[in-house]
Amino acid sequence: MSALPVGPLTRDTLEDRVYAQIRDALMEGRFAAGQPITLRALAQALGVSLTPIRHASSRLVAEGALSVGPNRTLSVPAPTAAAFEEISAMRQLLEGLAAERAAERIDEAEIGELERLCDVMDQAYEAQDLLGALRANRAFHAGVHRAGGSAILVAHLDSLWLRAGAVVPIVIEQSLHEHFIPKDPNHPHRRVVAALRARDGKAAKRALVCDIAWAADLIVKHLAEHPAAASGPRPMTRTR
Repeated sequence: MSALPVGPLTRDTLEDRVYAQIRDALMEGRFAAGQPITLRALAQALGVSLTPIRHASSRLVAEGALSVGPNRTLSVPAPTAAAFEEISAMRQLLEGLAAERAAERIDEAEIGELERLCDVMDQAYEAQDLLGALRANRAFHAGVHRAGGSAILVAHLDSLWLRAGAVVPIVIEQSLHEHFIPKDPNHPHRRVVAALRARDGKAAKRALVCDIAWAADLIVKHLAEHPAAASGPRPMTRTR
């Protein structure tokens, strides 16, 4: 067979790293819903040229994670209360499935990492560190997703988190002020860890679904009362 007219691709290009960093920031909630974003500001924040920013942002627009406004200014779409309810319902189904699968597959190192993230989130709450709490929350859920052992499931959940991440700070900010109990064994995250350690998939599912549903109730109420409201911008970090 003659050689095909294509060559090998270089993995982990600068564009891929820029895309991954912006995508992670969106899923963690570091961009506020409705926040305008310029390509130049992104390039400056990440310490790169405009070219990889253009390519990465085009991918994110195609995924529905960013929208394009006048003068090519980007913004983070703010979901309606109805749209967020739908996203949350899908998350409950898929994350519940991931938790059930994780109970069958997770190892002690992964359980230990989830427990560590619970402690990190407690520390962030104590320090009133919104960014730290957002990162720990996203990392916890992503850890459960990966432990489920399904790349397809992870991809679908990442897509949902891309569309919901900008409003997650609503519930994290409220928790910082009203719901924090250090090392609370009844916190849904702690209950997920306990269930996974016991290899109880149904209990892990219940705890994770409870976590999503409780947060969704607060966020949907906020979106219904403040349909155009957006939190202040949160910082991006430079790409490595």
